Amino acid sequence: MHLSTDASKAIGLGLITKEEASAVANDSLSKSNLSLGLILPLSLFLYAVAFRLQFNAMGFSGAILFVFLSNAALLVVGLDRLYSYRLGLQSLILGRFEKQQVDRIEGERKG
Repeated sequence: MHLSTDASKAIGLGLITKEEASAVANDSLSKSNLSLGLILPLSLFLYAVAFRLQFNAMGFSGAILFVFLSNAALLVVGLDRLYSYRLGLQSLILGRFEKQQVDRIEGERKG
């Protein structure tokens, strides 16, 4: 799985491990890619079915409306999952960074 540049930088800085970044990506990013990747094939399939059945004007309009609504639903789910991935990754990175800074400050006070 390809990780974002934020994840790669955080791994390079030692804030998170590759396994942690992959776990966040597997949870949300794969669902986002699946949802967004289904938009074009679903559109083409439903258009082909509507064309093959040769709906009248009302039926064809209904089929187009169904294609539009299903694509809108896939887009919303895909973007929601993408946002969830970015939010989860950022909260993991920022949490580790904050802990690292607190540990550094406490170490300076003791030392």
